[in-house]
Amino acid sequence: MTVYLRHYHVLLGLLLIGLGIWTFINPEILRYYGVDLVDPEARIAVRAIIGGGEVGLGLLLTVGTVVAFTNKALNSVAATVFLSVGLARVFAVLIEQGSAVGWQPWRESSIELLLGTIALFAAQRPDTSKPRTADES
Repeated sequence: MTVYLRHYHVLLGLLLIGLGIWTFINPEILRYYGVDLVDPEARIAVRAIIGGGEVGLGLLLTVGTVVAFTNKALNSVAATVFLSVGLARVFAVLIEQGSAVGWQPWRESSIELLLGTIALFAAQRPDTSKPRTADES
């Protein structure tokens, strides 16, 4: 089990790559949240910031050990990202309390907090990997 946890960041990286590609190809997915992207500039921004950002972060988590990051560091990055997004979503829901907020934000934050907690737990596991140096590449 510890071996799988050490590489948990790869799973989260693949998830982010998939979500990023999906958002890049279909930025209108944000209509689900009531975001209407009528201007081409808005679709470009969503593709770049959300789609590109998720793909970039996913690539870092997936292949980061190739460029000198340890599994522990990558799991820590994954934990930070997922816990930050999950907690921000919880606080955002609390701020919007006056509005009729449905269950979807709570479900999403629960998933993000769960994934982040597992990544935090994975980051605490002993890391037997050593990052590659420039000489080994």
